[in-house]
Amino acid sequence: MRLLLGAGVFVAVLLVSTSVFAQGEAVKLRLSSWDTELGMSLRVSEGSSIGTEFSEDLLGLRDDHYVPSIELIFYSSRFKLTLGYWEALCTGTEQLSTSITFEGTTYDISHLIESKLRMTSYDIRAQLNILSISRAEIGIVGGVRVFKYYAQIVDLTSSFAASDEAYAGTPYFGVAAQFVIQNLIALGASVVTFSYSNDKTKFKLNSYLDANIYTELRYGPLAGRVGYNKIKLNFEKTGTDAVDMNCYIKGPYFGIYITF
Repeated sequence: MRLLLGAGVFVAVLLVSTSVFAQGEAVKLRLSSWDTELGMSLRVSEGSSIGTEFSEDLLGLRDDHYVPSIELIFYSSRFKLTLGYWEALCTGTEQLSTSITFEGTTYDISHLIESKLRMTSYDIRAQLNILSISRAEIGIVGGVRVFKYYAQIVDLTSSFAASDEAYAGTPYFGVAAQFVIQNLIALGASVVTFSYSNDKTKFKLNSYLDANIYTELRYGPLAGRVGYNKIKLNFEKTGTDAVDMNCYIKGPYFGIYITF
């Protein structure tokens, strides 16, 4: 029911928004670099073999810090449609202090492990402004985000490797606001959230939160943005290939964009 409600909110916002998009439409391209901090716990099981719940510290995972992202934004005075993409990669090499089980395989204590975790995000977001004046806008946000995760462990001691990948998709809704000072500086924030479960697919999204705050400096068609973004995701998938993941990605970012 919550999944249908979330999808309905997104579709409603999108349909209403497209009816007003024809008035003063424009396109923005935004490129950003996100200085991230990653925190996670992950358990991957295979059949009756229950996987070990491990963190980034157990595997010596370190993120690449600077995560590139790209957004294509179609907007008018009352509507904004954003297509977004980013990919975060964490790698590490660690000598195990305890044995772990991943994808049905047990890696023994003292073995040298090389690990990789890649998180990819695909996002489509619609915003319909319920208040839009010359220096302020407040809007309702609805969207769909799909996360793809890929995890790999290579036992350098025995040269054995195992990997797993899964998708976690969710609709979401929330609010966004932006205030402009002297047509040069803009202050903005947004927060979206959702949770749902699907018995048919044996998938449960326990929680999803995306909070963003920023400042923009504008000059003609160009602008620079600095801000802070935090994303929290907790999902589980039961069945033969079970996955239980709890993670957050947060940090400051800097971006530039051009208006066409």
